[in-house]
Amino acid sequence: MGTAKLVSACLLALGGLHPATALADRPDRWKDPKPNLPDISVRFIERIPRFPGTRMAYRRIDEKPDGIRGDGLPARVANPSQQKWPRPGQTVTFIARIRNAGPVETPRFDWHWLIDGRDVRSGWDDPLQPGEERAYRVAWKWRTGRHHVAFEANRNRKFAEITHKNNSVVDATDALAFHFFVQPRVWAWFQGVKNGLDSYSWDDWAQLQVREMNREFRDEIHPATPEGITVRVRLDRITLLPEDFKDPGGTHAPEDNVSGHQDGVWGFTNGLLDKNAEGKNFYEANPQWLLGPEWPLHHELGHQLGQPDYYLLPVVKERNAALPGVEYSPPGWFQDQMMFSGNHSHDHNIGRGHGTWDSGYRFWGEHAARALNRDRTVRRGFFGTFLIDVPRVNRFVFLDERNRPIPGARVALHAAISREYGNARFDAKPDFTGVTDSQGAWTLDRPPYRVILNWTSNGALLFVVQPREGPRRAGFLNITDFNLAFWRGQTRQATLHVATRPVPTRD
Repeated sequence: MGTAKLVSACLLALGGLHPATALADRPDRWKDPKPNLPDISVRFIERIPRFPGTRMAYRRIDEKPDGIRGDGLPARVANPSQQKWPRPGQTVTFIARIRNAGPVETPRFDWHWLIDGRDVRSGWDDPLQPGEERAYRVAWKWRTGRHHVAFEANRNRKFAEITHKNNSVVDATDALAFHFFVQPRVWAWFQGVKNGLDSYSWDDWAQLQVREMNREFRDEIHPATPEGITVRVRLDRITLLPEDFKDPGGTHAPEDNVSGHQDGVWGFTNGLLDKNAEGKNFYEANPQWLLGPEWPLHHELGHQLGQPDYYLLPVVKERNAALPGVEYSPPGWFQDQMMFSGNHSHDHNIGRGHGTWDSGYRFWGEHAARALNRDRTVRRGFFGTFLIDVPRVNRFVFLDERNRPIPGARVALHAAISREYGNARFDAKPDFTGVTDSQGAWTLDRPPYRVILNWTSNGALLFVVQPREGPRRAGFLNITDFNLAFWRGQTRQATLHVATRPVPTRD
């Protein structure tokens, strides 16, 4: 058989091209009419009992009148004695909540509980009417480490449904838990549009977001995270808010993650349905987020998992008293990371739903990946506490445009000053000064920061370098460079290379 015929035969045998390939070519499929079929949706698996998260007490700093202000590190755990995970051998109960998300009755159906891929409990149940919900429970004696619990219905697709992609949920037992809140109008609107699991259900769309976060985490492989992000997340609860719920802003939720005994909370309120100037609501204007990851949501859930905003690092040229007119703006690859402007750049980079990403694409970046792994099973409630990981001694090697060292140069180090959230500045007076040796290196026998805030807002460093000959030069680093050096094993002393460029002369 010829090669072309063999390929064609294989595709026919497999039912055509991979669904992701075909669906990526149909970015308007969210408008597809709902089929007249049943649809068993495994909405989520909750686990009881639940336990509180980690409550932090930060060191409040206010260097008046215009010095650093904010929550300083290191921080203290305020509830160290509270139980935060089940104890080994403690009995926990998993509850799978399912619903018929289709417009017609299901047939009689089978259901199955699995632990670590093995059936532990199964049965058959009566048909589900449209919109009808049921709950199924299984008890398990807690074991430490990573295990997996799964619930499955209609195994082997015994009858046709709108989709079978929502017939099961698989959760890691050590996954961090989300609690989502949704107002009835938003929940009802999703019943009329197709989501990325090919169903017509807000619950499935929410589950898709969790699945996609886990996929992003799995693929976040870097030299410092050879196994990717090892954290996993799960959807533990969905709560329907009252129709008259007053959106408090922030997380748009009525409770926080610590007091709510979760690791992350988020609310989906009626403001999402407000029309823009073109007469479209939030999702009609961004349908790629119906069908795949909603990047702004993943960014915000990153905060719930303890990640700060990277976009607080830049310093505008108007706030640089050390080198007036010179700004600090991290390079494009840095700005593409999820906690900088990932919700915008990812849409651009992967084609706003018209394309797919390959194994070389990364969403979170090496710093966030390693930070998440640092506190993999620590219950959430902390924020940016890992930024304190900075080497004790720091050796800086200054390089010109061709990566050649700059020996015998005078160096002035200016650490950013921030009061609360953003608007960092560089003062005219340097924090530290020195001279490079014959190898273009200068060693600072301490961390370069007097204070580290739990936001990144004072994390930028400016180096003003005056070579023996030629114009002054400027170079920049930020707190993530030091964290990564520390996590790569350079805890006592690190060597960091600083790329410098000539400072433009002012008219």
